[in-house]
Amino acid sequence: GLWHYQHHDHDGQHGPGSGIAAQELVIADLTGLQHTEIELMEISVGNGWYIEGGGTPLYEMGSLLEYYGVPVETRHDSRLEDLELALAEGMDVIVAVSAWEISYTDLVLDLDSYPGIPGQDPGRAVQVVGVDRSDPAHPAVLINDPGPAGGAGQAVPLPDFMDAWADSDNFTVLAGGEADA
Repeated sequence: GLWHYQHHDHDGQHGPGSGIAAQELVIADLTGLQHTEIELMEISVGNGWYIEGGGTPLYEMGSLLEYYGVPVETRHDSRLEDLELALAEGMDVIVAVSAWEISYTDLVLDLDSYPGIPGQDPGRAVQVVGVDRSDPAHPAVLINDPGPAGGAGQAVPLPDFMDAWADSDNFTVLAGGEADA
């Protein structure tokens, strides 16, 4: 219910930077406070947490959350089980993924065979809202992706999610609670 499509195109690609937009979703969820993308963008730029034309560096992911008093733990090398445990404990989860590997259309781009092509890096931050194992043959990770229209509650096949997440060395932001999942 808190998801919305990114409104502004500050980085020349997908809005104010999905890092800001994903943190916006978590701030609203955990604090009950609604903020505009412009407000969060100004705070991020003013504090050096966002590089215009470049986005939010991984080492700054979570800075907006901390600014609003949300406990945060960031880590690399997380496992899917870590995400599931954090969600079960009521925490919010943001991960960095390669947007090209979690396609929402019938077009599938395999960029792994072509080093140096933009899009292979973890260029998008998404909120993980669940893991659906109801069909054991086709498990999926449920995400809120503020980048594409229709990115709310998007089911990404588990293998695609794991490939996309691996591009950031499984970078994860755990927010809320004790952040000790």
